[in-house]
Amino acid sequence: MKMRVSLAIVMFAILATVGLVSVAAALTTDEAKQLFQSKGCTGCHNGAMAPDFEGTVAVIKEWASKYASLDEAVAAEAPNFKMFNNAKTWDELMNAMPGITPELKDYFAKVFEEAKSGGAAPAQEEKPTEASTTEAETPTTTTTKPVPVQTQQPVKPKPTVTYQKLPQVPVPNPSEEAEPLVQTGLPVGLALYLAAVGVLVIAMAVASRR
Repeated sequence: MKMRVSLAIVMFAILATVGLVSVAAALTTDEAKQLFQSKGCTGCHNGAMAPDFEGTVAVIKEWASKYASLDEAVAAEAPNFKMFNNAKTWDELMNAMPGITPELKDYFAKVFEEAKSGGAAPAQEEKPTEASTTEAETPTTTTTKPVPVQTQQPVKPKPTVTYQKLPQVPVPNPSEEAEPLVQTGLPVGLALYLAAVGVLVIAMAVASRR
């Protein structure tokens, strides 16, 4: 009898320890995303071949609105996805994923449970930054600077410019000036030319007589 009681106590202690460990090991969204990336899951879940981390979370939330359990979701969705390898249950699907860890498996299961119950997914841990703390502690004061009024200066009239017209100077025409010279010089030249020809003819006649 004592042995049975002791065995029951030991089993209860083991189960309690396992429960505490599982609670302590629950991942936040940031931790799950980092683990998802570090385990190489993004090699396929890159948004092109398969949904990335945020897309995977969105798909599991969608399953929660359509199916009663993860096993039912996997059995129904497996024919549509080659990567599911025709898995029939959630465990079979997770075991087929090379980079999956127990922590990631539990995180995605918790996302399904939270969405199923109408709650939110595990929240991200946000640490207050130094800038936000300073903004909360430092009161802000706003000062209104007077806007200078610009006065428009009177526009000075432009001075009137007058232009004086210069007298026209006649431009000499060389052809008109040369015309009387040509009329006078042409007969004189022609007379000299004929006189020279006559002298030449006379000289040739005298030479031929000798």
